[in-house]
Amino acid sequence: MDEQQYTTDTNTSGEFDYYQQFETESRCKNCGQRPIDKTENPDSVLCGECREKLIRYPIPKKIYALLALILILVIAGLVQLPGSISAYKVYEEADARARAGYAFSAMEDLDALMEDYPESVKIPMKMLKIGMENSLYDYAAYVVNNYIVGKELNDADYNKVLAYSDTLNRYYDTQDALSSLGESMEGYSEEQLVATLQEELTAMLSDPSYDEALLYYYLAYFTVEDEQQAIDYFDACYTLDKGYTDAGVQVANYYRRAGDLDEARNRLNALYDFTKEDASVSRSVAIMRMLDNDLSGGLSLAEEAYHTDPEAAYVIDTYIVALASNNRLEEARALQKDWLADGYEFDEDLDAFLAGQMTLEDYYIGE
Repeated sequence: MDEQQYTTDTNTSGEFDYYQQFETESRCKNCGQRPIDKTENPDSVLCGECREKLIRYPIPKKIYALLALILILVIAGLVQLPGSISAYKVYEEADARARAGYAFSAMEDLDALMEDYPESVKIPMKMLKIGMENSLYDYAAYVVNNYIVGKELNDADYNKVLAYSDTLNRYYDTQDALSSLGESMEGYSEEQLVATLQEELTAMLSDPSYDEALLYYYLAYFTVEDEQQAIDYFDACYTLDKGYTDAGVQVANYYRRAGDLDEARNRLNALYDFTKEDASVSRSVAIMRMLDNDLSGGLSLAEEAYHTDPEAAYVIDTYIVALASNNRLEEARALQKDWLADGYEFDEDLDAFLAGQMTLEDYYIGE
């Protein structure tokens, strides 16, 4: 039978020397000379001198270099982390902000992220979704052309872009058709122009390749002799596409002027829920608040409209009325004076209101 040869040292007589084995095993495994010191650790394999020496042995320079590199990477990560968290927060909160009425601002914030993440697909897809859901068609088209064209998309995103593009193409094809129509009527009298446009726009409504809401919107503005018909067109437009907030405002203000404050209030609240970034919406809601005797709330909304777009229709008028209604008449008159100096023409009844000759109800109901 083959046996494995035992290689431990043996004595000259061929018998195993247990004493020699004991002596070898009890020596320090580092120096091999001194006995192992087990006074501090029963499992120690070192003598006392070697243990102290190794404890004091300097860390190799390569280890220091490695630790320094790790430290640099950690610091760099900490520096970049706030930006990453901020970007993630903007992306995650964009939908909620849009639903809260700040769709345009949400898109602008996402647009700013594209400077740091130009290859991203998720960011522009979210921008596109928000733009289309809120009828911000020009911004949506900008997103497609600048951030999506040329990028690889998964099937779901590709199909979304195709569907959105169909809507955008219909919208811009309608705009182009209306522009061509206008150019073809150069030299028409105002009466001929209005009559022809009404006829042509009405005929275009039966063509599904055109944007129906946009056609109703233009029809409303070119229906100058029949206010009720114009309001019906505005209402049809807004019913088809809630993004046409001006159409919704026209209908709500019609009800307010007619004295149906409940209908006006309901419509305006829905409009303000949809967008808080449209001066005409904020201005109209401000009027409704004041008519409901919430004068401070009306002033806040009038000021909001003024800061959003001071040159939007009647925004400055409403802001001045709100200031005067909140016992800030001097400020109201000073603002009126500044705008008059710039050539602005105020509503003819504003002076009467500021002079105390008209109430809010007189000014805003039945106008």
